[in-house]
Amino acid sequence: MTNPSHDTDPTTPYVTVTAVCFGALLSYALLNPAIWGDLSLEPFRQGATFLAIAPTWALLAARASKKPLRHLGFTLAWDWAATRGLVLLLPVILYNVWNVTLRGIAVAASAQSPTLSGTLGVAFGTGLVPPLAEELLFRGYALTVLLDGAYAPKRFLGLTSVSWYISVIFLLPHLITVVPGYLFVNLGRFYAGLVYAWIFERTRSLTGPIAAHFLVNLPTALVALVPLLLR
Repeated sequence: MTNPSHDTDPTTPYVTVTAVCFGALLSYALLNPAIWGDLSLEPFRQGATFLAIAPTWALLAARASKKPLRHLGFTLAWDWAATRGLVLLLPVILYNVWNVTLRGIAVAASAQSPTLSGTLGVAFGTGLVPPLAEELLFRGYALTVLLDGAYAPKRFLGLTSVSWYISVIFLLPHLITVVPGYLFVNLGRFYAGLVYAWIFERTRSLTGPIAAHFLVNLPTALVALVPLLLR
């Protein structure tokens, strides 16, 4: 981690990354219905829109920072820290398996017959979009800027204060989603966000966080495919 010169305002990185993150989220909220109209609630279109918007904001902001992309974690790397991160996420993964299994049973017992596009859209929007789009935005861009720009961030439970800050920012847009086990689901999301940041702090590569995020979301993506198996 590099410390900025003393004539640099330490609040600037926080203002910058907060503006970029919320700019991406606001763009998604505005452009999704503007592009698709009444179809904006269709899962595949939601996922495709966010997959286009979030990385675009991250890449443009990275370009504006005049940092090479490899500096922002755009490299392929894996080490023991990433493996330990996956182990730390096992409680969240197991809870998600249990939670979505109950939802799968409910789907199986339901007389509803979800459409093929809707089913695949949910799997796409939960299994592929968040690991790529959210990691590029929250860890690849935002966390890197804070790690490089904040004054010697304090550590708490093995994480810098900036990682805690980004994990809170990461959690906020998820809080609007009402799901069964709302409290535990969101506590799990916050914990997972901390682990993604922990992995990134130690590897400075997005490979580990993307893989970890994919595994956490995989149970939800798989249960979405249950209706196809029951046809």
